[in-house]
Amino acid sequence: MAKLGSKARPLVLRVQSQDDGYFAAATCAEHGWEYVMAIDPGQPEDLSDLDAMIHPAAPAQSAKLARNGPCPCGSGKKYKKCCGSSSDATRPGQPKLSAVIWDYAEPLTKTVTSTKETTGAANLAILCWNAALLPAAEQSAFIEESLRKIGVGDPAIERDLSALLQMMVARKHTYFPDDDRVIVDYSITETENGLHLLVKSTRVAPDALLPGQPVSVPGLPSQ
Repeated sequence: MAKLGSKARPLVLRVQSQDDGYFAAATCAEHGWEYVMAIDPGQPEDLSDLDAMIHPAAPAQSAKLARNGPCPCGSGKKYKKCCGSSSDATRPGQPKLSAVIWDYAEPLTKTVTSTKETTGAANLAILCWNAALLPAAEQSAFIEESLRKIGVGDPAIERDLSALLQMMVARKHTYFPDDDRVIVDYSITETENGLHLLVKSTRVAPDALLPGQPVSVPGLPSQ
């Protein structure tokens, strides 16, 4: 079955007024979701598809879920090596860091169109997230080093990337100020349900724990 919100399976929405329609349309446009909408004051409002996209249900995990069995997220990994991993520093009641990162990365992912570009955007978002958790002096050095790695010596590219990195660091402090989890390792896997991000995190952020692999940015060669 096609993914909800895609061209093959758009959201089906019904609202009672144009104002409600503007809100629903703006929300869909912000996330890049395809939709069809009817405005009918005489019929009950139906935004169930939109609610399902904004608040996706967590995969059901029965008591019989085997840790050595396949993960229900569709990553192809064993449950104990994926969503069942206990290596994440998530507190009880705190959202999974992988979900937070996708939310954080939205300014980057909403402008791309391919799986490769989305993966590159997620990689860049993770670099910026970790940079935002560093002390100011170390943060500047880390960003400069990152620019050298992915800017391929082009001053124009480095200038644009610098502005992008600074914007994303500011986004972390503005919208996710209390989340102090630093990503020490991660993987991005393509599944039939889309890209699956798995992260390992800690609440301590020494330089040695920052991901060591270079970031892959669409259109730029890896270093």
